[in-house]
Amino acid sequence: MDFVSVGGRKLHFTQSGKGKRNLVLLHGIPGFCYDFRHNVDVLSKKFKVTRLDFKGFGHSEKGDYDVDDFRVEVQAKEIMEALNKLDIHDFVLLGHDIGSIVSQLIAQETNCDLVLINPAYKGMRGRWRDIANEYWYIFFHQIPIAEKMITSNLRDYINYFLDHLTVRKFKEEEKEEYFKVYEEPYSVKALVNWYRAYVSHFRWNNIRKIKSKTLVLWAENDPLFPTSWVDRLWEEFEDYKLVKIHDAGHWPHAENPEEVNNAAILTFFD
Repeated sequence: MDFVSVGGRKLHFTQSGKGKRNLVLLHGIPGFCYDFRHNVDVLSKKFKVTRLDFKGFGHSEKGDYDVDDFRVEVQAKEIMEALNKLDIHDFVLLGHDIGSIVSQLIAQETNCDLVLINPAYKGMRGRWRDIANEYWYIFFHQIPIAEKMITSNLRDYINYFLDHLTVRKFKEEEKEEYFKVYEEPYSVKALVNWYRAYVSHFRWNNIRKIKSKTLVLWAENDPLFPTSWVDRLWEEFEDYKLVKIHDAGHWPHAENPEEVNNAAILTFFD
């Protein structure tokens, strides 16, 4: 495995392709670079593709990190430092889920082009209350015994998200890859602390209107992000294109990779 050292901590990365332009992929929760298993081969024909695991996630270095270590602003700085060390300066940044928030922060600093998959964005703040039953996990992660409860029921916990939030279900052997990384020491703590940092520190007002050229991919069947929430994209993105992905839930890049890879990303950057 390949690692890049950031702040004395090792972030796992993979690279493939020989394209002239860099494409950097940032995963969501509960995920890691494996989320993009159905995208790399196709996208590598046009781009040099780099996948990164956030600190404490996937194959990146685990540790007894503090909640503050998972502030979104901290993670954005770490990713930018990692890209600088990897000599990646001109890039398109693709972010899914939590990776979409980090991507928006980085775009404010670099003006890089963006691909945002099922993104959390400023225009949807507060609207979670309309479907609060789907967002129970954010509040669950705040309780002191959350880590212990998840660890004791890890497979049920992971299965809930991979099954409930998808239209095209993951294969059992794919799920095993998620079980393996989250069974490693401190993996669950990183996940829990990410949500604690988000609730305690993150404020959408810290993200200004995005000027970068942006492709927004929105799955039509994601329980967490109803398609009606696209109505405010124009307020937060100056130059964007919206593409709805059919027959997919929260992981459209894994559920319907053909549409995401070819009809959306490669077409947008053709």
